[in-house]
Amino acid sequence: MSVIVAGPDWSQLANYTDGAHSMAVVAPRGWHCSAIDAADGNVDVFVAPPGTSSATAAGADTTDLREGIGAYLDGRSWELTCAAMPDLVLSGSSRCSKVPAGEKFTRIDHTTAGFVDPPGVAGIGTPSGGRYTARGQIRYSPRPIPTMGDLAAEVTCTLPASDASMCQTILDYFRPWVDPIGDPDAIQQCWRYYSSRNSAGPVIAGFDTTEGAANRYLDLVSGTPSQPPAVEHDAKHSSTTPTALCVFEGSYDAPGFVATRAYIIVGAGGKALYPSVFDDQTTTPQRPAP
Repeated sequence: MSVIVAGPDWSQLANYTDGAHSMAVVAPRGWHCSAIDAADGNVDVFVAPPGTSSATAAGADTTDLREGIGAYLDGRSWELTCAAMPDLVLSGSSRCSKVPAGEKFTRIDHTTAGFVDPPGVAGIGTPSGGRYTARGQIRYSPRPIPTMGDLAAEVTCTLPASDASMCQTILDYFRPWVDPIGDPDAIQQCWRYYSSRNSAGPVIAGFDTTEGAANRYLDLVSGTPSQPPAVEHDAKHSSTTPTALCVFEGSYDAPGFVATRAYIIVGAGGKALYPSVFDDQTTTPQRPAP
């Protein structure tokens, strides 16, 4: 399935997705794709030029001589991130695969890493190992609630060197659902707070705002003042200082389906600002009787 990407600069590109719309992959218009939405939630997409098989790739570290764009989303977070983002300190059931000679990783942010597999190097990219350089990204998403697993997504663009700029566009516009929502700069501030404190759940959203506007938002969702009455009208409550309003997934009570989100206002460098945490408990319907 393909959907035309709007905009005059995109006349040669289209947006390809799987049947469940779990992720979107930009690729040249007129190419064809295959996708697998597995019962376990894993998703594979492969977009290939006319005359080339679009069968989904065999997997990482496997030679694939094709030109094309491959992407997948699954729960193999350890295998995807252990070499590219070792500081995440994830656990796995096997040893981290040896990085093949020539494969290079570049850290982009707290949960994203880029990689390059040169021609002839069968690395984490799918496809890789053929005559073209494979350029890609790995994105990690922590578990949204403690009772669920974390996820990782990977996208690879393997095209001739003359299409390097197109590959960058393809990587920039890869959209797996693991990405947090909101403003990129605000999300980075939220990750800085998370990495320095590690006292809140995974980042699920980040929004650019001001300290005063963020406090008023907390008043709105809580129905009560977000600060003690003595400081309700002070400079902090009406401040225009740029901040990020970070939304974290907190605790999750499975039997009662009660999820607690933590709202944290942070400033430059991920420094927490007053009020530091506000909990919004949302109760969802009970599970059907067995």
